[in-house]
Amino acid sequence: MHKFFAVYLGLVLVGELKADGYPFDVETHEIIGANLRLPLTETQELEVAALGQITFTDEQLGWLRAIYAKIPSKLRVIAATYNDNLGEGRGPNSIDCIWITPTEVGITLRKKWGTEEYDFDLGFEDPAKAVEMNVDFADIRIAPSGALYHRGREITLEMALELIKAAKRSEGSAENEAVSFLVTLPPPFRSQDEDDLAKNKKVADVFTALVNYGETIKVGVQRIW
Repeated sequence: MHKFFAVYLGLVLVGELKADGYPFDVETHEIIGANLRLPLTETQELEVAALGQITFTDEQLGWLRAIYAKIPSKLRVIAATYNDNLGEGRGPNSIDCIWITPTEVGITLRKKWGTEEYDFDLGFEDPAKAVEMNVDFADIRIAPSGALYHRGREITLEMALELIKAAKRSEGSAENEAVSFLVTLPPPFRSQDEDDLAKNKKVADVFTALVNYGETIKVGVQRIW
């Protein structure tokens, strides 16, 4: 049996969207404006959690290419748990893939139709390239289960603390500039199921542990997409 997919046309208008932010509300994790929602396969759930990217199935591409003929088979996924500046080089027809629940992403639908000139965020298959190019990229990703990932590999909490301990200032930064360490948090489970609530608590507890440890060694553990 195939999982269903849904199209939301301008139904979500909650919160205030900053002029320079991505089109979602960081408190509700809802996309603002029209979007196409895709349920994730188990393979995709792991890929999104560990790498922050999605490889679409052939069926999903069939749906997507009816709207965006040139959409790639793989996109970067933005976690709807943090929002900030868009950065430079972002065009007016940028298409976003946003992680809105642990098992679902949303593809934004643009108001301007009749054009092939859409911009798709391909991300970085190799996180090291993002670091070399000074692009914001999570040092650690926390999965909805509470598991920790570093550059696609699952790690223990102890290993995560060692990574924080080894964090360094960015090249060219001042001596008194704080050292930062970036963490991606997953969108929470929205049900009141006890198992789901326990997972949400575990994610929050893991992040708190990382933040608290960072404070003891003067490393700022911060959220990122």
